[in-house]
Amino acid sequence: MPTFNYTAWEAHAAAAGKSVFEASVPGAGRVKYYELSTPGPQQSYVARAWRAERTFMVWPYERAWWFAAWLVGWSEIPDAVRGLYQAGPRRVPPQPYPFDNPWTQRPLGYATEIQKVEGCQPDGNKFATTMPPGANINAGNYAFAKVTAVYSAVPYRVVGDAEMPKVAARAVGAAFDAGAALTEPDESTLQRYVHRSLAPSARHLQYPAGTMTWEAEAGDPEEVTTQTIGRMLPYVDVNYTWHKVPAVPKAVFTHIGCVNEHTFDDQLGQTMLLLGVDIQANRQVIGSRDFDIGYRMRFFDGGETKHHNYFLRFKTDPNALSPVRHFKWRRPYYVDESGAHRPVFDLKDFADLFRGPFVAANWTLA
Repeated sequence: MPTFNYTAWEAHAAAAGKSVFEASVPGAGRVKYYELSTPGPQQSYVARAWRAERTFMVWPYERAWWFAAWLVGWSEIPDAVRGLYQAGPRRVPPQPYPFDNPWTQRPLGYATEIQKVEGCQPDGNKFATTMPPGANINAGNYAFAKVTAVYSAVPYRVVGDAEMPKVAARAVGAAFDAGAALTEPDESTLQRYVHRSLAPSARHLQYPAGTMTWEAEAGDPEEVTTQTIGRMLPYVDVNYTWHKVPAVPKAVFTHIGCVNEHTFDDQLGQTMLLLGVDIQANRQVIGSRDFDIGYRMRFFDGGETKHHNYFLRFKTDPNALSPVRHFKWRRPYYVDESGAHRPVFDLKDFADLFRGPFVAANWTLA
């Protein structure tokens, strides 16, 4: 590995009238860069999407992808905590576009893509102070890298680890320790990298013949229905997409078909039903895999604390002089092997869908 003459680089940039900046890349080192004014930043708003491009000169050339990683960010989960309860991803957030949206007071967007990396100025060794015998800075032997980055508006909040609420990781099944160090970013708070979409709808409910009564009207007496009657029961499909997750939570495979045991995303217990999960595998700029995980849930609140484990039951009062037909929300159960009463939909902690334990590091998707 050569060492580099940063003074020579800064003198070169100063001669070109450029201000040199330094990117400190976690786990790698420092990279010097300046932004090109020709072409300068280019912005567009097409198909209701904001986009921008910026071009940088980066030195040394062999660290161009360090710089690229610093621009677009990455996520990881340390092996030491991967299997622990409440483990959270570590995030190196992407760099924001240098101007805020005047209405939201947030960045217009973030670096999301590296369009290209070009080698510039052959004979890059002139900026190296020492070189291993027979070695070049890189195979192309360029002095600089010309890096073109794309900035886009993202549908989720970007928050660094330091600003996130923290929880303590512990072995699965271990007792809670009030004195444990709070080290894990708690993404179950849904404060970052989570996008929601809503689809309010309704399902058609058929009331069997004989379960309702026709109102008495002029010339028509009150009488029991002899046909089915339909009504609509509203619900909301809620899709959560958790972006750029470095590993898949184990809860993905155990919580489908269950309801939330505790309040989740401000919704009361048992009002959210997990219908399914979509997992999209991607490749990060640092080479490791990450995932966009989509949770398909259904919110239902029947009123008066009624939820997914309540069902409408037709009931006739046998003590009335004439049959009184009405519906009532009732909660059915079954008896498990231990003799306990179990609801139709099991209760799970939905916070586990956004935290550890995660599956093993060698687990991959085709």
